[in-house]
Amino acid sequence: MKMKKKMVALCLAAICLLAACGGKGGEATTAVVETELPIVLASTEETTEQTTEAPAEPLTRQATEVKVGMIFYGEEHDDSLLAYSLYQEMVKAASDIEVSEDQILVKYNSREADWTRIEESILACVDEGCQLILGCAREYEAVIAAIAEEYPDVMFACVGSALYNGVNSGTFNINVGAAQYLQGALVGLMTETNRVGFVAAKGSSDTLVTQAVNAFAYGVWSTNQEAVVDVAVIGKWYLPGAEEQGLEYLRDLGCDEIGSYTDGSIGDLEYQWRQYFSMKLNQVIQKEVAGEAWSGDYYAGAVTCSLTEDLPDYVWGELAKWGTMMEEMPEEIQPENEIENVCQTEEEMSEEMTSEAETLEEETSAETSSDDILSDDAVTVETEAPYEIPDIDIDRNTGYLPNVRIHEIHWEE
Repeated sequence: MKMKKKMVALCLAAICLLAACGGKGGEATTAVVETELPIVLASTEETTEQTTEAPAEPLTRQATEVKVGMIFYGEEHDDSLLAYSLYQEMVKAASDIEVSEDQILVKYNSREADWTRIEESILACVDEGCQLILGCAREYEAVIAAIAEEYPDVMFACVGSALYNGVNSGTFNINVGAAQYLQGALVGLMTETNRVGFVAAKGSSDTLVTQAVNAFAYGVWSTNQEAVVDVAVIGKWYLPGAEEQGLEYLRDLGCDEIGSYTDGSIGDLEYQWRQYFSMKLNQVIQKEVAGEAWSGDYYAGAVTCSLTEDLPDYVWGELAKWGTMMEEMPEEIQPENEIENVCQTEEEMSEEMTSEAETLEEETSAETSSDDILSDDAVTVETEAPYEIPDIDIDRNTGYLPNVRIHEIHWEE
């Protein structure tokens, strides 16, 4: 900097010298004065504007930030078994990660199909900032499917439905087959009239209900081949008046033990949704968006049946046989399919199922020979129970087992 200032001073001195030489008359005098003056020089370097980077967004949410919406099909204080179990299981799952009950937004709707009101309830949960919204009735499937496409950052799920886009919407359900089988086996032992009742929400048009009825009826067959199963179909999942009428009707028929698959409080089955809810809440915490087709069952602890410890040992073998039968059942005899769509002839299908039954019988005999039964390590089979349960197949025309009798309940308020 000093060098630059001296150069400036020399320039000034030169100017003064020229001025002196150009004066008229007299000798030119030279006066050189070195003066340091403040000189501002333009910088050739570009100025860069310094900015402070915003802090990175956290990778996870705090428990206090979690919001869940639950849309129920019914009034707040009705006796819906499904609504009660869903809410209580959500509260338990939330408490595990310190999410309070206040962070669960609940909307109730009339059981009438007011789709505008239902849509408004779901959108209200979106506006409230819910990261997870659950439709607690299968009737909500279509409405939720449309809304899920509009809000890809929100997770949606609908109970007992076919809702699934693999991105942000899915379904969750509990397969009650094994538990219904155990309940049927239990009442087959307990009945004194050989008439067992069952209250069903729907008829053969609903696959889930039909499978539950058949599982129950097969359980009855496993322990009592003389008993018949009278099924009272009430037409809706939750219709307390019709359920009561169905119960009365079954008792008048002589049914002394009764099971059910409705949204009411009849029966001994308890549903456990906690595992699924814990998974979804963890996704919310991790800021994940996913859609699954989740199904729980008796083996995963998702549904329990009371008093199963009183069942004889051979019943558990029949439970495995029923599971195999349901897995290998040809689609042509499923109740939702029309008979015209059958690819095989009745004779071919009969031969196929007979062959499968014989194979299963041979495998069972090989695994449980007489020597094994008499050994100390073998499972004890009660002598008063039949060791070999006669085969029974689903009637392809009705969709039910032959020991089932269907009764339609027409209820009016």
